Amino acid sequence: MSVDWSIYTLVDPVFFETPARSATEEHLVPSRFAPLPDGWRHRAARIWDMYTPERPHDVEQGWKIHVSATYDNAERVLDTVAEHCLRARVAFKHLRGRHLLDAMNSKYAPRPAGGKFIAVYPRDDAEFARCAQALDRRLAGSEGPYILTDCRWGDGPVHFRYGAFRERWCWTDDGALVLARTGADGRLVPDQRRPTFTLPEGVPVPEFLRPHIERRTAPSGDFGYEVKEALHFSNAGGVYAAVRRADGRRVVLKEARPHTGRDGAGLDAAARLAHEKRVLDRLHSVPGVPEAYELFDFGGHGMLAMEHLDGVPLQRWMVRHHPLVNWTAYSPEGLRDYARRAEALHAAVAALVRRVHAEGVVFGDVHPGNVLVGEDPAAPEEAPEVRLVDFEMAFPSAEATRPTLGYPGFTARHKTGTAVDEHALAVLRLWLYLPLVTSLGICPDKAAALAAEAARQFDLPADFAATVTSCLAEPSGERTERTGAPPLVGAVGDVRLDASPVDWAAVRASLARAVHATATPDRDDRLFPGDPRQFNEAPGAFAHGAAGVLWALSVAGAGREPAYEDWLLRSARADHVRPGFYDGAHGVAHVLDHLGHHDEARELIDRARGGVEEMTDVSLYAGLAGVGLNLLHLAAGDPGHALLKEARELAGRVIGALGDGRPHGIDRARGEAGTHGGLLRGWSGVGLFLLRMHEATDEDAYVRHAVRAVHRDLDLCVLREEGALHVDGGFRSLPYLEIGSVGVGLVADLLSDVTDDARILEALPGLALATRSPLTVESQLFSGRAGLLAAAHALRRHLPGHPPTGRPNRVGPVDPVDPVAEHLGRLHWHALSHRGHLAFPGHGGLRLSMDLATGNAGVLAALSYVTDDGPPPLPFLAHHRLPADNLRRSPGERFEGGDTA
Repeated sequence: MSVDWSIYTLVDPVFFETPARSATEEHLVPSRFAPLPDGWRHRAARIWDMYTPERPHDVEQGWKIHVSATYDNAERVLDTVAEHCLRARVAFKHLRGRHLLDAMNSKYAPRPAGGKFIAVYPRDDAEFARCAQALDRRLAGSEGPYILTDCRWGDGPVHFRYGAFRERWCWTDDGALVLARTGADGRLVPDQRRPTFTLPEGVPVPEFLRPHIERRTAPSGDFGYEVKEALHFSNAGGVYAAVRRADGRRVVLKEARPHTGRDGAGLDAAARLAHEKRVLDRLHSVPGVPEAYELFDFGGHGMLAMEHLDGVPLQRWMVRHHPLVNWTAYSPEGLRDYARRAEALHAAVAALVRRVHAEGVVFGDVHPGNVLVGEDPAAPEEAPEVRLVDFEMAFPSAEATRPTLGYPGFTARHKTGTAVDEHALAVLRLWLYLPLVTSLGICPDKAAALAAEAARQFDLPADFAATVTSCLAEPSGERTERTGAPPLVGAVGDVRLDASPVDWAAVRASLARAVHATATPDRDDRLFPGDPRQFNEAPGAFAHGAAGVLWALSVAGAGREPAYEDWLLRSARADHVRPGFYDGAHGVAHVLDHLGHHDEARELIDRARGGVEEMTDVSLYAGLAGVGLNLLHLAAGDPGHALLKEARELAGRVIGALGDGRPHGIDRARGEAGTHGGLLRGWSGVGLFLLRMHEATDEDAYVRHAVRAVHRDLDLCVLREEGALHVDGGFRSLPYLEIGSVGVGLVADLLSDVTDDARILEALPGLALATRSPLTVESQLFSGRAGLLAAAHALRRHLPGHPPTGRPNRVGPVDPVDPVAEHLGRLHWHALSHRGHLAFPGHGGLRLSMDLATGNAGVLAALSYVTDDGPPPLPFLAHHRLPADNLRRSPGERFEGGDTA
């Protein structure tokens, strides 16, 4: 993942939150820096406290020192390093609290950042050598995890690498904006932060570093296994498929890095791996449990070699067979057949878990990722064989305890012993029908509604819902909300989505009330809670920040709030690293202009111009296409406008990129799986920009280039069995707006108004059919049901079987299928409430979100479009050119037709 969502769930049980904000955490301050010594400056920067001597420190890059630590020794390590830096007058920074250190050492912390507690910035090589030697000596015996990006100095917690001392950014050839340093030729180059130590190209290595580097890069000794494939990585280690050299036996190797992945009991990954070996030894006679071969140390990491068990992960089995995913099986017979197989599979898993219980062990981590399914292709009707893997959370059944780590939605809050597994088994049974159960982690009461819906969809036995719900009930007297006040997150809001008929005006109003109820205008790092990416992009950004929320409230007629606009204006005055539309300055400027702050919008555009000149991203989300579309919007149809001239220059750049044969971060190789094809990340956004250039200039060449752009995205699509076209995402096919085929379809549909290109016209029915996805785990606009709903509304005329095509419908039990009604009817599967108002979960169902991309604002914009004749839920998607005087409406004004174009 590009973002580690788990570390953003450590502080707040309802919303994603930066780990820098903890109401209970003490603030670590070096004892020698309280109060701040004379001649020193202090600055807080996100999760860091920075201390700099006041004499000039103008070194921008060099060999720097990183020091790791554990939760227990953090204060002592900090005081030791700070005292040395005070005497030597060397700048340093440190994580602001031990909870942040725990987060950066956690299992799913970003691997390039894992372990880094303190950074020291020597001015030159000589000072570096003095610091490293002194710190190594003074910290001898101190424990801390190995920092994967670095080389260790000696045997302690001192590490080093070459890199930038201050934050600078540059664009890569494939369109990524990354942290930078100065290269040998004086230009900015990527400051590589991969989770492995590498020597920077063109940087001389001091002789005193060579022994440490040679030891780091030397072979680690005799290793009795040949690694064939990495199956999984985390900050706590990896899992590998391997072959034992001695006898050629296939094995699984599990790696554990010491001092990482500390759980609530204080055990790190290495301790849990040793514990897992003991558990597997105890269960050696249980079929379906891997045999543990040996536990050994290699390069300072724990390694467990165990039996390789055949089978596919349960997630893959479910996707392969589920009739709401595979529409060819979506029939009464197909639903009954799947239910029979799912119940048999669940019974097999439950029997194996209870066999483990019979040996006096609680598995402790039942979830789909820890179940392997073996099926005989020649006898698919036979009951599948199941296996369990990953026993690191297992514990003796005699202990009245429960695991301190767990898979979201599957963990029991107040149960102990074997009841922990019985709870997870009930969740697993529900997951096999409706895999939306991660939201149970924030709203356990949602289980009853999901179980009832699963029973209805699959015609399950009458006692299914009652059995699942009773198994998931909390023990009497153990509810967490004991104050009598309603819970912050509930299963039912003040408006019902599962009623008939649904009052969609009331639904939209409730969604807006939830957004208003969560606003935090007193904070400077966010205005509304949303996806964690708002902490890494501009806090006012369109996708995950304030701008998109304010835009959605406006176009949905939900009014405006001066405090919110003041917040956005303050945000606009800050430096914007990213100039793009959805992640940076241009999206903020778009909304400021929409709200009537035209001068402030233009000033922000002017300040972003230098970043646009350097930009290599071509996409609508973060690149040239999004910037160009916004410039056209601000030019407002004036053929002599200076911004139209700038847009024309950007169009020339994207046309050049379109023709140079390079992937530009979208299609890494023509037709290769794992692409970013689609509206926001793919070539279709480029096509949309070029189409709008045609409308602004009446130059037909832009249409030809727009068609070429959509063709490049069509090259990335695959035809599914039911006739839908999806973008081939590698491990799965994708129909969504951000990355996926319905985003391609929206641009193809717009182009069909101005071209009769045969390939586009042939593709449109399959692209429209992709809007029909009965089982969609996410509710969000960019990559979920709300986006599919909006696209279905826009592409309805191209659906097979829908007028005016007259072609027979090829899928589903309903003829013709209306995906708009289908999505509206299933939106309640995802819906929760916050303080009584309708609210939707963000990424993975882990927390609620209010942003445009993943949360309430996006659902609100989609429902305004579909149920209230509002504009499309994203800018620039209108089907016709609007008069210039319509391009700047008063916020909240009723829309008649399309959005700004």
